[in-house]
Order: sequence, then structure tokens, then C-alpha cells
Amino acid sequence: MKTIIASLLILSSLSALSSEKITPVKVFDGTNATCKSSQDHYTYKLQAHLVQSVETTISNETLNLDIKTVMLSCDKNDNGYAFSEKNIFTDFTYNAFKGVTSDNQPIFEAIKVSTNFADLVIFKDGNYTKIASIKATNTDSVTTNFSETVALEDVLSTEELLKYNEGETISKSLDFFLLRNINVEGSQISERFSQSYGAFRLKLKLAK
Repeated sequence: MKTIIASLLILSSLSALSSEKITPVKVFDGTNATCKSSQDHYTYKLQAHLVQSVETTISNETLNLDIKTVMLSCDKNDNGYAFSEKNIFTDFTYNAFKGVTSDNQPIFEAIKVSTNFADLVIFKDGNYTKIASIKATNTDSVTTNFSETVALEDVLSTEELLKYNEGETISKSLDFFLLRNINVEGSQISERFSQSYGAFRLKLKLAK
């Protein structure tokens, strides 16, 4: 399975008057995910997160965000290992090592993972001010759509907003990551915690 390189996704950014292609930049733990070996299978036992597309539009002094993502499960098949797309709310399992038998054979236990809720958190680059936290909706589709409308005054500084209203094009960066609250259940484990996936930096050019 070829490498999933999130930084090469082509995302669209639209203003009221123009459009352009932009590329998100990986930040924090926004690493490339591969599914080629048993090590990858274990590394991504809680799945990987792929951003499929991002669209932004400006209308009535607001920034409209539409982000489509999908979870990826690294699974073994007849040809080795490969990613497959999964619904973020679909339960899944991974094998945890428990010990060895008397003849030194490994013993594994299937650990069940379920998702309680998931949020896509978006914040300003630089000062880390959160501007939106978008909840995932449970649907039959493997693709999760995150949509939100935020006021431009929450995205831009006072000076940037003034320049924007005077007709200048403003360059702005937003960071976002997925925060997924999950249950992990096994014979010797029962935990609930939040797992983060990402993050990515979205470089925008905003103009009237």
C-alpha cells in the first residue's frame, strides 16, 4: 500500500471573488502513515486519520469551513498489509500481547475499541486561540463531514480585519486536529480516554 502523505492533499480555498489550490502543512504529530508491515499494523492500532478535502468560502463577514476526513485501518490481507477506509464510529479491535504459552508461543487478546464522540478542533497558528470545535455526526458514510461557520473577526486580528475590509488580501494560517474520545475494553483493561490525530496547518488567502 502506498504511503498516505497528508501533506500532498490538494485542498481548495475559495473567497467571494477568487479561488486557489492550497496544501496543508503537517505540524505536531501530523506524520506520514504507512501500512506495509506488522509494525505498521501495531503502530496504527487506533487507526490513522486522512484529510480528504478542505473547502473554505467567505460570505457576510464569515468564514465557512467544510472539511472531509476518513479513518484508515491498517489490516493484513492476502497480499500483505493495506489501509482500508472506516467510519469513525464503527467499533474495531486490535490484538494485544498477553504472554507466551508453555512452549513459548505468543498469546494475544482482542481489545475492543468504540468511539464516544469526536471533534475537529481548529485554532489560530501562532497564538493557539481556538476558533472552532466541530462535532462529528454519526452517519452510514465512511467519510466524516465537519462544517462550521465562524466570524472573520474571530479569525483575523483587528489590524488584519481593517486591511481586509479595505480590500487587501490577507494571508492566514489555521491549524486543526482530530480529538477522538474512545473506550478501550479487554479482560484486563477498561479505559476511556481521548486520542488525538493530526495536526495540519491550512494556509489561506482571504479577500473580499
